[in-house]
Amino acid sequence: MTTHAPGGGGDLSVRANELFVDAAYTGSQSNGSQGAPFNTITEALAVAAANDLIIVSPGAYTEDLTLVTGVDLKALIPESVTVTGTATATD
Repeated sequence: MTTHAPGGGGDLSVRANELFVDAAYTGSQSNGSQGAPFNTITEALAVAAANDLIIVSPGAYTEDLTLVTGVDLKALIPESVTVTGTATATD
């Protein structure tokens, strides 16, 4: 995410915290990094804050999600993620 300072006074770059999800990850430790992604979107949402980006690896995810305001979800590869379940929003 890039924001611009008012009045065109240059760029102020703000990078979202990126959290990774991969249901196929079999490592013993998951911390949301690209090398040790969470196994579920729910795990990533539990630690996400406003301006964070959750990047979801290809696959099918069956879970009920509580979406967090200001947190974006993105498929690593467009049209490669299927989520089955319910979604509710929270502030």
